[in-house]
Amino acid sequence: MHTYRLREAMVGVCRDADKGVRTITLPAGAVLKIPKIAFQSGVQSNMVDAQWEDHTISVFVEDLKTRGDPVPQAGSAPNVG
Repeated sequence: MHTYRLREAMVGVCRDADKGVRTITLPAGAVLKIPKIAFQSGVQSNMVDAQWEDHTISVFVEDLKTRGDPVPQAGSAPNVG
């Protein structure tokens, strides 16, 4: 699982059984968890599904990269460069 913390707010698409499909604003500081497969070589998509609180939100990869920062995983070396 990859974890990102948003530096600034961004919009995602939420699909809830009771509320249907809707847009949702993810606030600055929100922590999103994305499955590792979303960033594996050969996987090409403009959007990824992320876990935020108790929601699954579809977000644009470009928004995630420009508005968020990877959170280092416990036991891993910091990402430099």
